[in-house]
Amino acid sequence: IALSFIKYNWQYKFLNYSKMCLKIHVMATILFTLLPSIYKNSIFQLYDNNTKAVLELQINSNCVPGLTSHYSTNGIYLAIAVMLFGCEFFLNEKRDVHKNRVWFILSIIALLLTGKRAHLVFAIFSIVVIYMFFSKEKKDSKIAKGILIGICACVAIILVVNFVPALSTTISRFIELNSVSDITNGRYYFYAYALSWFKENPIFGIGWEGFMYRLNLLNGAY
Repeated sequence: IALSFIKYNWQYKFLNYSKMCLKIHVMATILFTLLPSIYKNSIFQLYDNNTKAVLELQINSNCVPGLTSHYSTNGIYLAIAVMLFGCEFFLNEKRDVHKNRVWFILSIIALLLTGKRAHLVFAIFSIVVIYMFFSKEKKDSKIAKGILIGICACVAIILVVNFVPALSTTISRFIELNSVSDITNGRYYFYAYALSWFKENPIFGIGWEGFMYRLNLLNGAY
C-alpha cells in the first residue's frame, strides 16, 4: 500500500488494495457462519479470556464478529464494502458490472449476518446519496432511481431474510425497537459525554482512548 503512494494513479491502486481487504472480511464472515468450527479453532483462540467471553455472547446472539474482536468492528468493514461495491455497481455500469453485483450482494449478506442495524441503514442511504450526486443521468431520473434503489434494497433484504433465517438477526433487532422506550439502547449518556468532551477541544480531541479513560473515572468501568 505504501508503494502505491509514490507512483502515479496511486488512488486506484489503494482502492484495489482496500477492495481486496474488504473481500477477505466479507468471505470470512460468511465462511465462519457456515462453518463455525473453523472460527472456534482458529481466530477465536487468538484472543484473551475476557475477549473470548464477549465473543461468545455475540456468537450466541447470532452477531458474527468475523476476523475482528467485536461484531461492531466487523460491521464497519462490511458497511464500507457494501458502499464501495454498491457505488461501483450502480455508477460504473459498463465496467466489471457482474463482479460488482456479486460482491455487492455478498457484502449485504455478510453485513446482515453481523446484526448491525445502523451500519445497514447508513450504507444504503450513502449509496443513494452518492448515486444522486455523481450519476450522469438527468436530475428527475436520478431522484426517481435513487428512491427506487433504496426501496428495492429494503424489499430485497426483507425477502432474503424470510427465506434465510440466519440473516434475520438484523431485521429482528429492528422489530425490537418497537418494544423499547430508549432506541439508543442506553447509549444516550455516551453521546452526551462525547459531545461535551468534543466541545472542549474540537480540533485535537482529548487524547488517544481519552473517552474510555474519562468514562472509567465517572462510572468505574466501560
